Amino acid sequence: MKKSPTIRTRKRGEKWYYSFEAGIVDGKRKQVSKGGFLTEADAEEAGMEAYVAWKHGNIGIVSEKITLADFLHSWLENAIRPNVKRNTYINYKIAIDARIIPHIGSIAIQELRPLYIDQWITKLAKRGLSRGTLSITKGILSAALNYAIYPAELISSNPSLAIKLPRTAPRRVTKRTIITPDQLASLLNDFPVGHKYRIPVLLAYHTGARIGEILGLEWQDIDLDKKSIRIRQQLQNCREVQVYFFESPKTESSYRDFYIDSKLVSELKKWKMAQGAARMKRGEAYQLIYEDKDRQAFSLPVSEDCPAGAVYKDLVCTDQTGLFIKYPALSRVLRRYGLNAHSFRHTHTTELAAYGALPTDIAARLGHHDATMVNKLYAHDTEAMKQATVNIIEKSIVRYQ
Repeated sequence: MKKSPTIRTRKRGEKWYYSFEAGIVDGKRKQVSKGGFLTEADAEEAGMEAYVAWKHGNIGIVSEKITLADFLHSWLENAIRPNVKRNTYINYKIAIDARIIPHIGSIAIQELRPLYIDQWITKLAKRGLSRGTLSITKGILSAALNYAIYPAELISSNPSLAIKLPRTAPRRVTKRTIITPDQLASLLNDFPVGHKYRIPVLLAYHTGARIGEILGLEWQDIDLDKKSIRIRQQLQNCREVQVYFFESPKTESSYRDFYIDSKLVSELKKWKMAQGAARMKRGEAYQLIYEDKDRQAFSLPVSEDCPAGAVYKDLVCTDQTGLFIKYPALSRVLRRYGLNAHSFRHTHTTELAAYGALPTDIAARLGHHDATMVNKLYAHDTEAMKQATVNIIEKSIVRYQ
């Protein structure tokens, strides 16, 4: 086999070494080398693998010819997983394993053509996938193919860029319902003081916080005297393995402190007493919540010691046994009332806007970077707001007889 001009080999004593140039760093040529091989052929082969891995971004690719499936798995584990939240990684993995690889995964990435991608996305649309799901899935593939251009240098262009989503793909918009006083009264009637869902519902209604943020609240995050709450974590369920993890908030702007009203403070005080009474009643059988080194949530009875390396989580939202509240179960209950997690956030925002709160202040309270998302998704033009608008027009704009 002809020796590669890229890989240099030489013998030192009884062992063989390889080396190759790996670009220029700080104005100096960087060289990668390794020794300890018994033969020159072994050194040459190892050097080629190391060179290909370096050339393709060190994501585990050791061959110039690679299927899309193998590339996506390497990209996901080595380029994506270390840099995103756990649920983002899981969502990427589900999209790749369920919606990309079964259809076009066997094609070599260098042979992937726009036609194949267009046929693939059309096939998914015919299966009834929503436009949002198609857009996310295509976006994941496009991001991976961009990585294949650089730094992986496997392809020279992205074959997915010019592909449009089929116009027939259905749009599924999350319904954002404003909760009426009667609906809220019904919820609170069904969830009296001491019920496990009462406090999550009240926190959602009075703060507009995300449900994961609410379920991740600890008592140390609530100052009942100063009437304030701070958001520092969220409790998320991992759909792939059906476990729960504590995670950092969704974005940097999601870390926030805000004030709460007296009614909510009163409810929280009642619940704190009820929670303490439940713990006293159950004694050593009461469950305590912990997180392990991977931030996975788990429970143990009071009778058992805290495991080494685990951290106790004094959660606000628990049931009468001390167990944390699970998001999917809460969502199923809300659907019986024609509501979802977005209903509370939408209602809270609309009420604030109706009573004159500034969009920037609303955005800060919700954990958004700016007011754009508030105006786009949450603010709902109520009849009162419409009337207020026309009153302004009558006072400040219409000045002629």
